[in-house]
Amino acid sequence: MRKTLANATKLALIRKKLGHAPMIWKPTTWLDTKVAGLNPVLGHREKGIPYGRMMEVFGWSSQGKSSIVMSLAALMQRDGAFVVLGDIENSFEADYARARGLVQCPVCKGTLFVQSKVKGKTTRKECTNCVFQEEPSGLDFDRLMVIKPYVGEFKDVDPDTKRVKKAARLANAQELCAEVEEAIQLKVPQDRKVIILDSVAAMLTAGEQAAGLNGGMRSNMELPLFMGKLLRRWVGLAQVHNAIIILVNQLRTGPKSYGNPDYTPGGNAPSFYSHTRIQVKRIQGSRIKDKGRTIGIKGKLVCIKNKTGGEEGAEIGFRLLFAGGLEFVTVKSLQEDAE
Repeated sequence: MRKTLANATKLALIRKKLGHAPMIWKPTTWLDTKVAGLNPVLGHREKGIPYGRMMEVFGWSSQGKSSIVMSLAALMQRDGAFVVLGDIENSFEADYARARGLVQCPVCKGTLFVQSKVKGKTTRKECTNCVFQEEPSGLDFDRLMVIKPYVGEFKDVDPDTKRVKKAARLANAQELCAEVEEAIQLKVPQDRKVIILDSVAAMLTAGEQAAGLNGGMRSNMELPLFMGKLLRRWVGLAQVHNAIIILVNQLRTGPKSYGNPDYTPGGNAPSFYSHTRIQVKRIQGSRIKDKGRTIGIKGKLVCIKNKTGGEEGAEIGFRLLFAGGLEFVTVKSLQEDAE
């Protein structure tokens, strides 16, 4: 113990000499989801999801990734968070987003309290299963900023003459992420933010944009290189500005002749810098039908990586209604549905 204290003192003297004044930081703000089995999948077993950390949610196409992330963002808004959605896919639909809340607690019906009788006496206590204080709803647009691709006038540098010229074109990944980065640093009332990039696979970098459709291997490497630079910055910004950063990514199949050919676009940076990685999977017989019409899907979230106090390999099932909310259930109950 003495040696540890002595080394800490030496380090403090080094920082004082260099003029560095570090602030001691650790996750002090947590979102307890209050959903049985969800905390260890997304974050800490008891405390829940930590602010100041990064999460990657990935899976194949049409698994429910964006819908689940929007429902989680709505839950975080109830905790006081301000949400910034980087809608890189340009697929945001307002009416659908409003419906993306979690369903009511089946015990207290959203009232937060339950009554019980003990020795003939009725007592009223807080419901431990409930995540709502009112009727469930999706994203609150008053605490939501949507940044999506747009055509505008931008300053470009000519590679030959080095002159700066203005050009009307589509905003690229660097420009959109610069806007998101500024939003991360905004002052908000509750000092809690949720930053969503949906999705990494849809990002058009400046190099790819300039190379056009005939770009070769070099332009193919633009996205992994950019993500490496971006996330090195953002992993620190998340901590400083108390933000949960959620990267939505897709699974793709490569031309590998050995090993697992499945990969996520953006190189290794998203998986490396993310503190938790969640795979979204549909289950067999995943369609929820009503009178022959598909009204929702069923699936599960599987924790692939967890460095926040949760459990790698933990999983939880979900039922997602297109015109309603999201319900988290045990995987066993989904299997019983199939039977």
